[in-house]
Amino acid sequence: MPPVFLFTKILRSFSSIGSTVLLLLLLLLLLLSMRAPLSGAERFGDFLYTADATSVSIARYTGSAANVIVPPKIGELPVTSIGDSAFSYYSGLVSVTLPEGLRTCLRSCGLW
Repeated sequence: MPPVFLFTKILRSFSSIGSTVLLLLLLLLLLLSMRAPLSGAERFGDFLYTADATSVSIARYTGSAANVIVPPKIGELPVTSIGDSAFSYYSGLVSVTLPEGLRTCLRSCGLW
């Protein structure tokens, strides 16, 4: 059975409007929580990052702080770049402090 018909069948099985609204809200929350996973990314605090032998690139900020400080190092490696859409998934930012050794911050990283 196609998903649309299954969803319609589930909606019809609820007898009250309140139950239907609750189901729609739960589905909306599920859709909002489904972010594309970052292949090969590791976690450091509220940051997802990728690393090579010499440096770290911030892939995504996952926290909820208004004022964010990007660490200058993760482990022994310097943070040298902020990747595409790294801050685009969070709209509550007020300020971001960037490390001194940062070499690349893509325009689409979500800070502009």
